[in-house]
Amino acid sequence: MISTNYLKYIKSFIFVFLIELFTNTTFAVSDLPFNSLSYPVLATLDDNSSGSGFYLSDKGNFYFVTARHVIFNNELTLKSKTITLSSCCSPDISKKIVFKINLEELYKSNLIKFHEIHDVTIIYLGKISNNTVTYGNYIKRISSETCSTTSSDTLWIKKFNDIPIGNEIYIFGFPNSLGLVKNQQLDYAAPLLRKGIVAGKNVHNNTIIIDCPVYQGNSGGPVLVIEKMNTSTTTFLPIGIVTQFVPFVEEWVNNRYENVKNITISNSGYSIVEPIDIVLELLFK
Repeated sequence: MISTNYLKYIKSFIFVFLIELFTNTTFAVSDLPFNSLSYPVLATLDDNSSGSGFYLSDKGNFYFVTARHVIFNNELTLKSKTITLSSCCSPDISKKIVFKINLEELYKSNLIKFHEIHDVTIIYLGKISNNTVTYGNYIKRISSETCSTTSSDTLWIKKFNDIPIGNEIYIFGFPNSLGLVKNQQLDYAAPLLRKGIVAGKNVHNNTIIIDCPVYQGNSGGPVLVIEKMNTSTTTFLPIGIVTQFVPFVEEWVNNRYENVKNITISNSGYSIVEPIDIVLELLFK
């Protein structure tokens, strides 16, 4: 059985348990909360394109949060009629919780909100009460696993103005553009974590800059900042969602034909994060 002291330790983290998990199992100690791999969500569209996201609870309501461009075109029309959301039963990532969602009907019912300037979207999924989620219409669970979804609560977040530059961060996501598929280097249905720091802020754009490379598939994934409150307590608070990488651009001119220019774009290793403030703005809209 998990000890009382250990349970108190777990409660210091941001994760919200929707049902009691793994009550008769003992796990090795990790730098992250033991259910951290169940936090990121893989979002797959009808054309098999995909992105990342996470679940969020606020005042009895349950949402899915991702980047706007994951489900909307540049013209702000839906890319797909449906979306499949899959998350792991941490620590056994071979087991998945899967939902099939009718995006068209939710959008018609005004249950999908997006920010017109910032790259953020939230989807209303249902009500949460007594650690149980009652899902709304047009949402169907298609997995039989007994574990439950894990979400963050808006009570445990870090807003833009309070984020310290230099603190370490973790990003969670499903970067499906990495690796050689034929060599099966990666399991694209399993989340990948990456560690970096808060490198800076763009106050003009109200965005966060992290020293951590991201790739196609990472979009919409959550970013958690690490804060050591004292020698015995560490918190992992959501600060925002991944939206894009910062390119390194080189331009050079052909010496023989001076009017011919070539541009090379590569990943600089820096990335842009929309702050959690934008999510809150949509919740209260």
